[in-house]
Amino acid sequence: MEPLKETIQEDLKGFVNIRQFSLAAGVKENGPEVKAIKEYVKTKDISKIQAHLDSGKIIEMNEKHNIIVNLGLEELIKSITNERTTAPYINYCLLGTGTPNAVPGSTKLVNETFRRLAMSRSHDHNVAYIDVFIAAADCANTTYTEFGNVIDGTSTKDTGILFSYIATGGWVKTQSLFISCEYHLNNA
Repeated sequence: MEPLKETIQEDLKGFVNIRQFSLAAGVKENGPEVKAIKEYVKTKDISKIQAHLDSGKIIEMNEKHNIIVNLGLEELIKSITNERTTAPYINYCLLGTGTPNAVPGSTKLVNETFRRLAMSRSHDHNVAYIDVFIAAADCANTTYTEFGNVIDGTSTKDTGILFSYIATGGWVKTQSLFISCEYHLNNA
């Protein structure tokens, strides 16, 4: 019989919970393309975004799996046991250009170069959705190799408690980006 940990790791190999969309010029934060993307993320129904893919408004989509780092898990536990003075919530989404080593002990991105407040936070039963829209003028057009979320961050680089971290594989920003994070709490 396979050890439980190995079975769980095998189950997670194909799990996607971070989706990045490269958007064409003119796509707005509250535009129909972003609304359609949010529907796609929740339903996984490609027909929700097909017209925007066909029109070129959604240029590219990348799907990844993140890790929840130890500090992020600890903040959730502190909230459950009432050891936090405030409820933890993800407020900033981060991009970086470092050579990432996303491991459970990570405390920050290797080279954070941009952060933006989450544009929306919601949940549906046991799934939390954290979304961020990064406009063309917000940050440099470059290849971002790191992405993360922080709890209790400020607008200052490297602040907050790292919650989620991934090596992007190289997200190329030429216009706007929309990033949707999907976090599950399961009773499996």
